Amino acid sequence: MAFLIDLGRPGDSIARRCNHVIHKIELGLGRDQEQAIGYHGVRRNLKKLRALLALGRDTIPDAAVKPAIQAAAAIARDLSGRRDQVALAAVLNSIAPHFAAAVINRTKRGLAKLAWPEAAQSDVAPLLPRLHALASAIEGLHLTRLGDAAIAKGFGHCYRSGRRAMKCAKADPSPTTLHEWRKITQRHYRQLQWLCAVEPDLIEVMSAKADGLARALGELQDLHLLQVALERLPRQHAVDRMVLSKWCKQRAAILRSDAFDAGAIVFADRPGPKRRQLRDQWRAQAAAIRLAA
Repeated sequence: MAFLIDLGRPGDSIARRCNHVIHKIELGLGRDQEQAIGYHGVRRNLKKLRALLALGRDTIPDAAVKPAIQAAAAIARDLSGRRDQVALAAVLNSIAPHFAAAVINRTKRGLAKLAWPEAAQSDVAPLLPRLHALASAIEGLHLTRLGDAAIAKGFGHCYRSGRRAMKCAKADPSPTTLHEWRKITQRHYRQLQWLCAVEPDLIEVMSAKADGLARALGELQDLHLLQVALERLPRQHAVDRMVLSKWCKQRAAILRSDAFDAGAIVFADRPGPKRRQLRDQWRAQAAAIRLAA
């Protein structure tokens, strides 16, 4: 069952969820097989942890929460390069229906021969103490004190960041700005899911739109990753590289247009009214739950 923030005791539920996610991260780092896939799950859980912490960032002193968020981001960055080969294989599989099988197979073989960061168990060892330090830092944040107004404020901060990231991406639609917009959109999507109990029907619709936008931006990032990798292939792959790169550029142009159209809907509201609406709906729903009990 998906995690939902307890409207009556939101701080307690967020603190418990943080502990649960950290435990899953520790298990993921401890795996000794299929590490690239395991690392992908670890990075996904680190992103969930950052999204949880972000809900309290406007209430918890910045000097306390910022190091915890930065620590989670640093661990995720250290793991990012180790899953590129697995990610590229998935991208090639997803676009395979558009090309002759021989093109995809030759490209896969070529990419497999390139040098990639190894996912050795020894590389993981230094991350475990950092994860334990992160857990201790989070424990000291007193997340159990968070209430509806504080969480609504943190939600509004993330939403405002999403609007700003969209504006930056429109002004300069580079892989960097689009990727940053994607990360914040994913955070916004996760927060919507956790807050679904506030207004289930409305938030489910909002969540689905944010998820669609995050997926479009994710596909853009995957295509960029593939194009960069294709440039590393030796000369004998020149024809395949040209064919694949041309398709990637055409597909990316469509995705960018779709993403900006979707973003205009997902981030249409002003952050202040959005935050107050969430807070007021929360209080009304919590009151209705108390009356029904």
